[in-house]
Amino acid sequence: GDNPFLSPILPLSLPAIVCYDWAHCYLQQGVAVVEIEVLLGLLERHAGLGVPALHGYLGSWAWPKSYADAKSLCAKGRVNGSMSEYLSLMPVLQEFLLQVVPRGKCPAAVASAIALCETLELLSRCARPGAVRGLDLEPAVARHMQLQQAAYQKGCAIPKSHFALHLAESLDKS
Repeated sequence: GDNPFLSPILPLSLPAIVCYDWAHCYLQQGVAVVEIEVLLGLLERHAGLGVPALHGYLGSWAWPKSYADAKSLCAKGRVNGSMSEYLSLMPVLQEFLLQVVPRGKCPAAVASAIALCETLELLSRCARPGAVRGLDLEPAVARHMQLQQAAYQKGCAIPKSHFALHLAESLDKS
């Protein structure tokens, strides 16, 4: 039969159909969740700063009432929480990496995670129409993915990593 994706009558876009929105790409068993788990394992082995250290650091922070509280993300000895909790974690994780992790410890992984935090901050602004353009988003996602690959080779690559590369194009179409 005819392929509906090739039909000039139906405006179907395969990437738009199979790719998730940015929050699912990154925060629902996605790019950020996988990288944070691998990062914390690496930091535990090389700097003694894994899940317990991050849990202690999170305890010193207070979130506004209108935000999800990320304090309980590491409470069970591993990182686990809602998409909102992960999103609330990202700026604090960035501070943890900059202020707590000694310079020179796991530098490639830390650089990738900081780029991840910056990319998620940019993605979170996509909720406001016109606040972010695909031209701004595409290099941020690409930079993070390059740093992630340099840090972990293919250790963090999941299908949603590929989907994330299509987010800028989807943003420009919305």
